[in-house]
Amino acid sequence: KLIMKFAIGLENGPLANHLLKETKTTDNIPTTFRLGMAKALVPVQDICSQQKDATYLGIDTSLNPALDRPDGSVAQSLECLDEVRDAFGGPGSLAAAALITTSLQSLPDIKTVGY
Repeated sequence: KLIMKFAIGLENGPLANHLLKETKTTDNIPTTFRLGMAKALVPVQDICSQQKDATYLGIDTSLNPALDRPDGSVAQSLECLDEVRDAFGGPGSLAAAALITTSLQSLPDIKTVGY
């Protein structure tokens, strides 16, 4: 019997943009951003977990742009933070990216793959 397995990848730039606008500062990434991302992904995971004919492996939570949306840029999303404001690549960008990566790798109640 063939056993199918699957994982989900996301174009989550617009979601990141929305959450980082709410987050405002890097101090809030481990809470506001992390918990908001987990809350958004739970319904996706619930649907995937209910599949009977395939094994759900998890969600790749890496930030990926949505190229067809004006709010889909990951760099633009990071610029929503006070420490990076309108200067992606400048001071604060690397620290913000590291905090976001750590948060995405430790989402509560989300089975993750990739990264």
